[in-house]
Amino acid sequence: MLFLETPLEYLSFFDAIEMGLYFIIVGYFFLLFFYFLFIRYRTSRKLYWLFFSLFFLCFGIARVFFIVYYFFGPELYDLTNSAEVVAYLMINFRLATFFTWMGVACAVGVLGILLFPPETQEENKGKKTLNEW
Repeated sequence: MLFLETPLEYLSFFDAIEMGLYFIIVGYFFLLFFYFLFIRYRTSRKLYWLFFSLFFLCFGIARVFFIVYYFFGPELYDLTNSAEVVAYLMINFRLATFFTWMGVACAVGVLGILLFPPETQEENKGKKTLNEW
């Protein structure tokens, strides 16, 4: 179990370095989320900045679930609880892939807004309808 004889039995030195690099990546994802949400979106109110900030939030959450899946899940394994550990790992993997796909959906939202911008009121000011002519 996790807090018995030898703590983190399956975690080697190189796994710890890899996990630390993943933590740095997650930190940058959350930093970019806060930057795009509170500085870019708050000042301009453009919808693509909101989608872009949610993109980094979803990728950060997904990476946290992948960290639990890769590094902390195997520590829970015991000969008596193999089915429960496999179910727990599958839930973590499914949540990680779900948030990854949500991040991809946010990226597609940004792409869709930038490729097909919505009509603004400034564009419609110069146009007259048939009734106005």
